[in-house]
Amino acid sequence: MKTMNKKARLLHGESREYRGLRRVRDYKTRANRIERRSAKQQLTGTGADQ
Repeated sequence: MKTMNKKARLLHGESREYRGLRRVRDYKTRANRIERRSAKQQLTGTGADQ
C-alpha cells in the first residue's frame, strides 16, 4: 500500500509539473501569436497610410 501511495504521489507531482510547463508554453505561444498579429496589422496599416 505504501509503495502504491508513493508511486501515485510521484505521478501526481509529475503531472502537476507537466501541466505547469504546458501552461507556460501556452502563454508563450499566445503572446507570440498576438505580437505577430499586431505587427502584421501595424505593417498593413502603415502601408495603407503611406
